[in-house]
Amino acid sequence: MNIEQVREYTLSLPRVTEDQAFGDDILNFRLEGKIFVCLWLGGGKYGLI
Repeated sequence: MNIEQVREYTLSLPRVTEDQAFGDDILNFRLEGKIFVCLWLGGGKYGLI
């Protein structure tokens, strides 16, 4: 999966929100306020944390 596919999938789930609480290079996906996926976008690579 690429980043857009992960993002689309996680945002398709009910009550999921996206934010960047740890900086511009990390996407956080939260379910009812709790982080369940972090995507690191920095360094020319990406990773699932």
